[in-house]
Amino acid sequence: MTVLVLLSLVALVGKHGAHGAPLHGAPEAKTVRDVYALMYREQKRTGGAYLLLNSTGGIGSQGPPEGQRDADGALIHLRHLPNASKGPTGAASLMVLVPVAESDAFLRRLLAEPALLARVAGVLIDDTEPPASYTSLPAFPGVAFAPYPAGGHAWNPVATPDAPGSGQLRWPVPVMLLSEGMARDARERADYNKERVVNVQGHQGRAYHARISLPMSASGDADSASALKAATCAPLGGFSVWAALPPIPAGANVTKSTLLVVAQGATAPLSGLVALLAAASVLGAAPAPGLEGAAQNGAAGLAASYSRQIVFLALAGEPWGYMGSKAFLWELQRGGVTVEGLDLALVDQVLEIGPIGQAAITGSPATAAFYAHTQPGAAFGNAGPVVDALQAAAGQLPEGLKASVSPASSSNPGIPPSSLMSFLRVKPQIAGVVLTEFDRAYRNPYQGSRFDKGDRVDGGAIARAAGVVAAAAHALAGGRPEDLQANATRLLELVASFSSCLIALDPGLSCAAASALMAAGYTEVDGVRSYAPKHYIGVLQARDGSRVIRGRLGSR
Repeated sequence: MTVLVLLSLVALVGKHGAHGAPLHGAPEAKTVRDVYALMYREQKRTGGAYLLLNSTGGIGSQGPPEGQRDADGALIHLRHLPNASKGPTGAASLMVLVPVAESDAFLRRLLAEPALLARVAGVLIDDTEPPASYTSLPAFPGVAFAPYPAGGHAWNPVATPDAPGSGQLRWPVPVMLLSEGMARDARERADYNKERVVNVQGHQGRAYHARISLPMSASGDADSASALKAATCAPLGGFSVWAALPPIPAGANVTKSTLLVVAQGATAPLSGLVALLAAASVLGAAPAPGLEGAAQNGAAGLAASYSRQIVFLALAGEPWGYMGSKAFLWELQRGGVTVEGLDLALVDQVLEIGPIGQAAITGSPATAAFYAHTQPGAAFGNAGPVVDALQAAAGQLPEGLKASVSPASSSNPGIPPSSLMSFLRVKPQIAGVVLTEFDRAYRNPYQGSRFDKGDRVDGGAIARAAGVVAAAAHALAGGRPEDLQANATRLLELVASFSSCLIALDPGLSCAAASALMAAGYTEVDGVRSYAPKHYIGVLQARDGSRVIRGRLGSR
């Protein structure tokens, strides 16, 4: 648990802030409880930039110095820092309140200026005013995994050029994200501290301090291997899920080549995952030819007529070095029990649904524009048939859901950052396509950030993508176009249902569909519970608490 406490070094400072203005929400100091409320504000389970360890070191936020549980410093706003950082010798450390628009530059400044870093105990992020663009990713996320020389291509145009993303760096101080209420209070108290030094009983300093309680067991210079051996941290992990049409009976040997439809992670982009789920629902519920309205279970459905297997795959942990796809492929190569019935040798096509929720919708009738990215070169599989199937599927969408699919620009160096990169590194002969909303670079100005919220996606664009993917997969699996009847109303209903679970903050994973499968966890800030899916993948933990037990990868 992380706890942030704003406190006063001066007892009974009164309820007024800078220039005599009352602090927001401050009560009259009539009781001891009132005095406590004036002196302390507390935020539990706050968002933090956690320390993530790998085999060579770590990234993210470092905790307090070795042997200390808390980081403490005088609360100061970034705009007042120039004077504060040149304070008298022996002055207290500083806890700097930083607007999110300036956070990236300030954190990089800490790494570049040792004298300033020596004065800063921690950084508090105020994101109540989102900037016009924000990303913690580099210009080419996951460049090390690209199946081609990266060159200078910037898939993420809002990133800092020729520099690692802030999410790839190691910060030497705790970094915490404030709730809206706490950020407002911190601004007021930081303003009170501006140019104001008090002296009480021989103690000189600013009135308001901030304290971060951030217990960390792992040593600051640890790597993942040493930390796991010492049991001072837990491994990142999650559960990827796959399903097949037609279903694969337990223990069956698959003898037909496989079409794999993959979404890039169950955390991001969620618009692609929603489209994948909607497409899978359409195909799984479609009746066999001549059996309109028949109950569908296994061979009774349309999939029984397919000459090829379709595997739907949602991968957990892709933002962390494509750990989900790498683990899945490792299991396939070793024939693990979690992928029983699948054979990598038979996987010859991969269609990945990338970010599609902000596709441009223009013209009359309103048409969503999607782009098919492929990897050129003789060493890679011919993805032409997959692109052709996508383009044909776009032309078959029902009235009210029009879309176009165009090949991505030939000037691109190859496929964009995607799970497909993992597949091509293991088996280059795969014919792979990444379906996206962008051509040369991301359309989303908040790629990979907490500002990439549900209100920025268009359900109509997701429904169109779902219809395209369903029809294309149906054709590639050997189905006849006339046997799959796409229904615009049904597609929109499916997208709305899955979006309410995976994209909307409310109800989030407390939605009916998710509640039927699990008891969702939640976060609570300022007394408000949220069941929204978390970007943080979480950790793997054994039931007996003693060691990690790898469970089944997913349901078929």
